[in-house]
Amino acid sequence: MISSVYMAVVSILFSVNIEFDQDIFVLMNRVDTDTILQTISDISGEQAVTIGGVPDSIPCRYAITEGAHKAARWLAEQLEAEGIQAEVVGFEVDPSSIGQELPIGTTAEELKTVFNPSISATKPYTMWNVVGTLPGDDSLEVLLT
Repeated sequence: MISSVYMAVVSILFSVNIEFDQDIFVLMNRVDTDTILQTISDISGEQAVTIGGVPDSIPCRYAITEGAHKAARWLAEQLEAEGIQAEVVGFEVDPSSIGQELPIGTTAEELKTVFNPSISATKPYTMWNVVGTLPGDDSLEVLLT
C-alpha cells in the first residue's frame, strides 16, 4: 500500500511541470537538524524567547492557555522577521462544543480548570490562528497548516 501511494505521488510530481525556483532552493537549504531543534527548544519553553521585544518563554501551548497566544505571537514575529506579513487572528470557541477526550487523557472541562480557571463552561473563549501573507506574482495560493 505504501509503495503504491509513493508511486502515485512520484507519478503526479513527474507529470506536473515544476520549474526550479532559486528562492525555494535557498529556503529549503536553511532547514537542517540544528534549526529544527532550535525551534523545538524555543516553543517548548526549554529556551527563552523574545515576544514583542520582551524576554519570555512558552512552556505550555495548550489551546486554552496564555501559552497558546504567546506561541502565536512568537510565530507571527518569526514570519515577519523573514519578510512575511503576519497577523494573529483570534476566533471564539464555545466550550460546550468540546466534549471529546483530549489526547492527554483529560476532558476539555478538566483542562480548562487546570490551565485557566477564569474560563467559564458557558462563556466562549478565544483561540488563535497565525495568518502569514507573502504576496506573489500570480493568483496561486498556498496554505500551510
